[in-house]
Amino acid sequence: MPDKLTQLGSCHRALHKKRPWLAVNWKTTILIAVVTLLLYRVQSSESTWRASVGSEASSICVKGKYLYVGTLGSGIVVLDKGSGRRVRTIPIDNARGIVTSRSGDKLYIGLDNSVCAVSSDTGSVLWTAAADAWPRFCLSEDESVVYLSDEKLRAIDSRNGADLWSVNTNKAALTNLIFHNGAVYASTQSQVFAVGSIDHKVRWHVDKGCDNRAMCLCDELLVFDDPEFGLQALDAQSGKNIWQLQPGHGGRGFPFKGPLGTLIVATSSGWVYQINPQNKQYIWITDTMAAIDVPSVLGREGLYAAGGVGNLAILNSNSGILSKRVWLSSILDRFSITNSRLVVQCTSAMSTDTNGCVYVGTTYGTVYFIK
Repeated sequence: MPDKLTQLGSCHRALHKKRPWLAVNWKTTILIAVVTLLLYRVQSSESTWRASVGSEASSICVKGKYLYVGTLGSGIVVLDKGSGRRVRTIPIDNARGIVTSRSGDKLYIGLDNSVCAVSSDTGSVLWTAAADAWPRFCLSEDESVVYLSDEKLRAIDSRNGADLWSVNTNKAALTNLIFHNGAVYASTQSQVFAVGSIDHKVRWHVDKGCDNRAMCLCDELLVFDDPEFGLQALDAQSGKNIWQLQPGHGGRGFPFKGPLGTLIVATSSGWVYQINPQNKQYIWITDTMAAIDVPSVLGREGLYAAGGVGNLAILNSNSGILSKRVWLSSILDRFSITNSRLVVQCTSAMSTDTNGCVYVGTTYGTVYFIK
């Protein structure tokens, strides 16, 4: 069995024969990479532990001393968050999202076409409710109701999965769901609206939309990234447009609430910027030089932005300065040759615990703990 370096050399020779202008000497490539890292003078560090979960980590949820890792083919793997030791496996594949109850005794899981509740102790399924493909769902503040997307906005009883009420969305799939202060905020690709949790009536709606994970609440402002009109900030109570901003750096934006009531937006083009949500003024802006396709998180050392090729960019959340780049694996482990194609390890899920520790899952089926 040839080792990875031999495989990479064979791939390079094949590429040189077919596309000589695309191939360069592999030694030159490594030299360029090393010099580039030295020029940027970015401090590098490694993960604290790593654990294999068998297949792509599609979601991560932290509760107490356990890490619940949803995978696309190896069940929900329960790890000890301190050591990475596998505790048990819950035989449920394709977990696209996991939320735990406050007590930790129940898991709410979004699957390919349903949402289910599972006992975290035994792994037994308590109830299952039909939903959209890759459904969005959230819990009410008292955890009595689960809101989910199923060609409409559905509210179901968290105890038994029974339907309580629903709101028509003209069969449009929901891309985001947020519950806050007695209202459910939902979006589709072309509309954003708010529904009262008591009277079940639509309070307001606007004809703008956003992609999955591209909406957040920040100081009573509902902020989302519209693919056509850019960043939008609406009054959460009335739906009135307070401001809009077209950053000009391109890419899909992932907004979330930053420190001290600020707004942080990480984009798929690699740019990250912090904004004062009251006047939409930039506080700082940084280019991480890496495509970001997983929402960033705030951890112990600052803002963790997942870049490509198995690394994290850690930014000072107050200044935006790139303080560290964490390599999740050795340089050869970031690549593999599959069917004569170069496959790159990418971040697929991230989560934090109450201590600010960061847990990262990858498309290779590896989970890393970053202190």
